[in-house]
Amino acid sequence: MDASYIGGPHTVKVTDVVTGQSCWGTIMVKDKLPPVIECRDITIPCTVDPATVNQPAPAIQGPQAIILDGLNDIIENGAGTSPRNYNFDFSYIPAGIPVLDANLRLKLTGHTWLPDLTVTLIAPDGTQRNVMTIGGCIGQEWPIDAVFSDEGTTITLCTELNAGGAELQALTGGVSQPTLMQFFDGKDASGTWTVRISDAVAGDDGVIEEVGVILDVNAPAVIPSDNCSGVNVTYVDSNQDAGTCDAGTIIRRWTATDDWENTASCTQIITIERPTLDDVIPPADVMWTCEQYDAFPNVTGVAALHPFIRDADPATSVIEVNLDPNCDDLDLNLGTLGHAGQPCHQRHEHGQRRPRLPRL
Repeated sequence: MDASYIGGPHTVKVTDVVTGQSCWGTIMVKDKLPPVIECRDITIPCTVDPATVNQPAPAIQGPQAIILDGLNDIIENGAGTSPRNYNFDFSYIPAGIPVLDANLRLKLTGHTWLPDLTVTLIAPDGTQRNVMTIGGCIGQEWPIDAVFSDEGTTITLCTELNAGGAELQALTGGVSQPTLMQFFDGKDASGTWTVRISDAVAGDDGVIEEVGVILDVNAPAVIPSDNCSGVNVTYVDSNQDAGTCDAGTIIRRWTATDDWENTASCTQIITIERPTLDDVIPPADVMWTCEQYDAFPNVTGVAALHPFIRDADPATSVIEVNLDPNCDDLDLNLGTLGHAGQPCHQRHEHGQRRPRLPRL
């Protein structure tokens, strides 16, 4: 007998194999097993309607980033300042979901002796790898502003550590390592990850401004189901945000009910975040000259360079710029004179020869 017999009544005949006597009866087959339902917590911006969260366990896919910013932590050899441990709780990712790619975010400024530093990533199971050790970069401040990743850029110069948050390959003794972060691929993403930053020698300190862990995962959605029939899924909210764009929490109780009124429930916590200025994407820079102010008041609508700006010799790195000091050249007259009775003339040179730079 299987699920196809659920319902009834079914008429049955029972026969005694010795006497041949028999009797008839009816039976009902009922589903007594509850549905299967799983909940996952989720975070949404306050600009998103919570009603759009229409699954108790939505998919968790792509990069999952936990970044601690706005830090001002001194890193220097000594009690309380080294090592620095930063913990990142990824327990909202279901247990058993493997890491597809792991990256480490670091912004550290002011340190003048980078060989003293060791940056280590530690997985929830305790295994670890040093993500950054450097052999050079001493004698002056060498800012570090990067995401260490196997997909990052290979670097050889100390100045390249200041990458503006771009991806760089992990470093061992200052040598780029294109596969070091692969050590974490396949490990369980769920749990607490730790970044440890150590300073081996006193006398030189720096400031940790930002640190984080980014894990790429693929956890498919878990759809409520039943072994014998379909399910009806409903939810009830408590602690619901009143509709303003304030941070808050919604506790959503999901219930799955099958055709035989068996139920199963779970709780989902929806965290509502208020956007910050960091979420604002400013428009791209626009080249704008003094004399364009009156002629082209809409900066973003500038169609072409003013005639006062010209590249007389494209073979060189010099751009000729004649500026109108009064910002009133409405007729774009190239004869405008400066305060001294001569054209305001500047030579701007780009792509200057760089001095020899220290290496990692």
